[in-house]
Amino acid sequence: MFLGQLKKHRKNILLFLLAFVIMAIYLKTFDSMAAISGDAASIWQTIKSYYSGKMLPSYVMYKGFLSVFPYVWLYQLSLFFHVGDFFFVKLYHCLLFAYIVAIGFPCFVSRLLHKNVEVWKRITIIFLLFFLWKFNIAFSQIMVDLPSLTCFLLLVNSVIHLAEKGLQANKIYFIYTGLLFGLNLCFSGQYTLATICVFAYVLIKLFPVRMLRDKAMRLTTVLALLCLIIGIVPPKAYNTYFEKTVVQPFRDQGVWLPTSQQWAEYVFLNKMFNEKSSTGAAIPDHRGDAILQDYYGEEYKEVVSSIQTGGGSITFFEYLKISMTHPVDSLSRWFNRLFLSLSLDNGRQSISSLFLAYTALFTVLLIIKKKCKTVKEFFSPTFVLISAFVCAVLPICATFVELRYCMVLQGLIIVAAVFDDTIWDGIKSFWDCIKKGIAHHPFIGISEKRFPYTFALYCIFLLICFIHYAAIYENVSSIPSQILFTW
Repeated sequence: MFLGQLKKHRKNILLFLLAFVIMAIYLKTFDSMAAISGDAASIWQTIKSYYSGKMLPSYVMYKGFLSVFPYVWLYQLSLFFHVGDFFFVKLYHCLLFAYIVAIGFPCFVSRLLHKNVEVWKRITIIFLLFFLWKFNIAFSQIMVDLPSLTCFLLLVNSVIHLAEKGLQANKIYFIYTGLLFGLNLCFSGQYTLATICVFAYVLIKLFPVRMLRDKAMRLTTVLALLCLIIGIVPPKAYNTYFEKTVVQPFRDQGVWLPTSQQWAEYVFLNKMFNEKSSTGAAIPDHRGDAILQDYYGEEYKEVVSSIQTGGGSITFFEYLKISMTHPVDSLSRWFNRLFLSLSLDNGRQSISSLFLAYTALFTVLLIIKKKCKTVKEFFSPTFVLISAFVCAVLPICATFVELRYCMVLQGLIIVAAVFDDTIWDGIKSFWDCIKKGIAHHPFIGISEKRFPYTFALYCIFLLICFIHYAAIYENVSSIPSQILFTW
């Protein structure tokens, strides 16, 4: 039986190993996984001292117990086996990367597109995502970005499996899915809204009102829902316990350890001045600055002074109130951030990386046009599930862009573009057109073909994206006197 399962999943296993080896080779070049990022350096001190009796606090602990686990155990394993401090952490990150690019995204997108994907496309995705994400410190530094993305992909694949099996699925699987829901609600908060969207999808697909009205199905429905809730409770309960027994004592001692809500309120105001963390500089947000000047008037200087000294915060509703004083300016700010979150520039304004990212985005827009011909098809239950990926980056659109925060939507777009036949059929059609034109007459053969409107729109789309990207970077004082783009 075991050998049968191995043979059945042979392709997945080989692709997983390929991705694992690629990341292992990459991480071998890093001596430390807490040397580049301030967040990583801070939480690493907590991880090392967790069982010492004199634990050092970290401001990153507001993200909950998943900010230190399983890293605490991995560090203890390294001590036990007398290997480097980061040996097992590196193995852990290799496993996470391998799941994300070889299993997580491919399984979800192939089910979404209802097609069996060729192996060469899956291999392409492994190398492509590694190329586009390798500058991303989420892989080489201790952060929650990689574990949280993995956990979210496990969740969406799990709920799709439940949707396919229905209420007849094993109740253990419902508990497992509930556990994933609970874990996703325990991270920093970025995936909270996304998790709610996924839960809404589960309710729509598995627990419609008619199920409760059907007496024959009522018990099965209630039992399945109960199993789901049972799974959610343990992670949330332990996160609360961690907050009260580990984090709160430090706060009582006067250590600055904000709650998730306090951190969000701090970021809402403090990040009104910057759009994105760029290589060597932050892209200023002049619109946000102007909105604050107009809103606060004479109190503006006092607010800026408070921000510069590390203070200042506003609630979410205050943030909305400030933003709605100038709705068009605010919308332009939010969509600018969304655009930047999808502009994979390899950390150096790379033409090749941006070309691939914008091509994938255009291809996905074509896929949506092709697949969703009616309003009903567009607003199907699948729309709710895909919205979860968009909702995962909405907090970033309202605050501050770092590309590692946005891998969930970047990955979905890139994998969908590669897996669907739209881009490959377009390339084949374009090449056939060129060959036929050359075979007859280099000008007459081509001139008699239909005008390639899609290709023309694609070229215009690419041009607009590059123009807008360059316009945004004009705000960075260290760049205007230099050549912006590199290959």
